[in-house]
Amino acid sequence: MSKTRLISLLFGLVILFWVFQSVGLAQVLISIKKLGWRTLILAPFFIIPTTMASLAWRSLFTIGKKPAFTRIFFATWVGLACNWLLPVAQIGGELVKARLLSRPELDAEPWSTMVLDKTFQVITQIFFTMLGLGILMRYPVGATFWWASAFGLLILSVIGTVLICVQKWGFFLISAKLLQPLFKHSKPGDMLKVAKSIDNQVILLHEKPWPLVQAFSWRLGFRFCMAGEIYLIMFLMGSPVTVGEAIVLESLGQAVRMMAFFIPAGLGAQEGALALIGASLGLPSISCLALSIARRMRELMVGLPGLVALWGSQVASPAKVTR
Repeated sequence: MSKTRLISLLFGLVILFWVFQSVGLAQVLISIKKLGWRTLILAPFFIIPTTMASLAWRSLFTIGKKPAFTRIFFATWVGLACNWLLPVAQIGGELVKARLLSRPELDAEPWSTMVLDKTFQVITQIFFTMLGLGILMRYPVGATFWWASAFGLLILSVIGTVLICVQKWGFFLISAKLLQPLFKHSKPGDMLKVAKSIDNQVILLHEKPWPLVQAFSWRLGFRFCMAGEIYLIMFLMGSPVTVGEAIVLESLGQAVRMMAFFIPAGLGAQEGALALIGASLGLPSISCLALSIARRMRELMVGLPGLVALWGSQVASPAKVTR
């Protein structure tokens, strides 16, 4: 782990410690105990949002033959696991899932579709955050919260705009020119040729509206499924929330975690955000922190097997990985 990531991790841990110290870790653990064995339900439930995310990505494959859904699902699962459990700034998992689908001859389509899929992750998060803020307008929230929300939306909008713009400017080609000195073992021009091919495919995908609509719809479905997970967790803990409250918790909580990408796993950022958002909804901070712990338990239950599966796939096909 680099010095910057280590500092970010320590920063997140300080926030995490402060939040639990303020609320009371013992009381939060009591709420977690109410879940008991029912925590195991969260792992199979996550098949639903993973399916939505897989279909969103698969709908963008329009140039060649679509990969089998099982391959897409496996790559999506592993990518999520990497983003949850490894210090990869919420982008390393995207690179891993594209690499799992790219063939030895460096097929460009998994990489080009991955870029657009990541773009839709940001765009749908913006739409979902706006929906959450719209629902939150029914609650008495202070001006400070609205200013912070507006600032967060601005940051997400800037990220989304930059993602779209760099795709039109030839993101991969620019990156390859900058990184080529680091890959002296490769043949001159090989990296630039592959990068240009990926950029061309990205531009072609932008010209096909129907796959983009499908990808947006499936990815938005993924957001609603994640809100459904919050609804389920709170119900199992004996602290039920409304559908609208679940959407607010998910939309604003994930917006904060996305903006805190520099903190590994969003440690502290997710917990603090859910506690503050829950307070705005009139929910007990204890229940909101227990919700955060339950989600992290699900990330471990689903993510650790994903990392093991990734390791297993590398061992099984070392030739492909070392190319």
